Amino acid sequence: MENKNTVIAVVLMAAVWIIFTLLNPPQAPVPAPEQSRDSTKEEVPVLDNSATKTADVAETKIEVAKQHVLPKNNAMVEDITVENNLFLAKFSTSGARLTFLTLKNFWETTEVGSKPINIVENRRPTAGSIRLEGYDGLKIYSDAVYSVVKQPKGIISASQNSDLVFSYLTPGGILVEKTYRFQGDSYAIDMDVKVRNLADGVERGSLEVSLVQPWDENQEGSYYEHVGPSTLVDKGIESDSVKDITKETKVYSNPAWSVFEQKYFMAGIAPHSGAADKVKIVKQDEFVLNSFVTPEVQLSPNEGKTFQYTLYFGPRDLSILETIGHRFDEAIDFGWFTVIAVPLREVLNFFYGFVKNYGVAIILLTIIIKMLFWPLTHKSYASMKEMQKIQPEIQKLREKYKNNKEKMNQEVMALYKEKRVNPFGGCLPMVIQIPVFFALYKVLMIDFALRQAPFMLWIKDLSVADTLFTDLLGLPFTLGPLPLVMGFTMFLQQKMTPSTMDPQQAKIFMMMPVVFTFMFLNFPAGLVLYWLVNNLLTILQQYFIHRKFK
Repeated sequence: MENKNTVIAVVLMAAVWIIFTLLNPPQAPVPAPEQSRDSTKEEVPVLDNSATKTADVAETKIEVAKQHVLPKNNAMVEDITVENNLFLAKFSTSGARLTFLTLKNFWETTEVGSKPINIVENRRPTAGSIRLEGYDGLKIYSDAVYSVVKQPKGIISASQNSDLVFSYLTPGGILVEKTYRFQGDSYAIDMDVKVRNLADGVERGSLEVSLVQPWDENQEGSYYEHVGPSTLVDKGIESDSVKDITKETKVYSNPAWSVFEQKYFMAGIAPHSGAADKVKIVKQDEFVLNSFVTPEVQLSPNEGKTFQYTLYFGPRDLSILETIGHRFDEAIDFGWFTVIAVPLREVLNFFYGFVKNYGVAIILLTIIIKMLFWPLTHKSYASMKEMQKIQPEIQKLREKYKNNKEKMNQEVMALYKEKRVNPFGGCLPMVIQIPVFFALYKVLMIDFALRQAPFMLWIKDLSVADTLFTDLLGLPFTLGPLPLVMGFTMFLQQKMTPSTMDPQQAKIFMMMPVVFTFMFLNFPAGLVLYWLVNNLLTILQQYFIHRKFK
């Protein structure tokens, strides 16, 4: 009887469960509105993020900032390619960093098949060129995985502007948005870094935006070719050698810009107003960092702050840098003789506009300079010729008063006065020309226009040394005909120059052509060409002076 009642109870319970299920079927899920892939990226992007957070915290942040689209937790590391008319660049979602940038219009050499210039070499994502870190309440890790909110499509043409936007939500509730703005025909990239506090409390901290370049302890420049970091501050340009940074971190206040430069190319950052109160130049592992530190900021809940920068990756071409602004053109430093060097450069480019050959333009500029100084040079050599005539009399006075130097000097000066000869007449006109020489020397050494500029015959690049004999004979050192001819003309010039030196001094002086020839073996061909033409014109001038005084 009891077993029978148990069976009846089980059957009744099963019947009740079946009837309840039939009367209360599960509701079908409501389908999400369909949205195209393109509109998702452009208008209402769904962002990814590697930061982990609880559901309660996420819901709170959404309530605080409903106008923001927050990342999800499944971000992936990927590369984004951006290309305009001047460069091709790659960015990684790891840190939203630039990992590669190549210039499309410049090559390493003039040889066929030469590689293009890579301002930023292929790097692993964690070594990207533009690094962002946050500190204290604005804690942002440099290798955080960002989401792509918006990206350029296709090649950006000359008339177009386009943005690449990354977004990231930190575990502490700081929404970070990093925007790169590109123009189709510019080497400059404008960058905005926005931070917004989506947490419940006030957050304080600072950001650090760094230009990261490979470290090479063998990188060395010279007086004319600085290689390494340079920073423009209130008192001028501060240049640091790569080796110096190993000893100590350099810190500069109120930077207008800080760059890593080589002879003809550079990478740099110019902070806009309020974006950096100092820059640190530091060695970190195998890299050199130009790190811009923002002033400390305080963000209330849902309050944001934007820091703006202009990036530059391109040639150290004065005409290009002038169009970029932000005082980047001051990176081309002609030294003490800038006031002379800049007009000389303009005249050189003026001649190039007509002849379309920088070698010919250098020759024309040298002729113009020689013509301007012709009267002074003529006076100098004329004075030296007069001095040479009275040398026998001066020698007699020196012999006569060799034991009384004071009397000897008096008699020599009296002789100068009698013969109306200025003992400094041969030197002063030459001294006046020295600033012009050094200014032109600096222009020919660093001006970007001469890079890979051909002249004629075997000279394919005026910015590098003449290596014809080295290439033909396989010599282990640099040797070419241009510096050898220059040395020979210098020797002829000395032979034609009136001498007032004693025999011992004259022998030493005759070694100068040999010394200069060895120096000029490694100098750019454009500079050697200038010196050669100047020597030839000087020889011509001396020829006419000799004829006049015969």
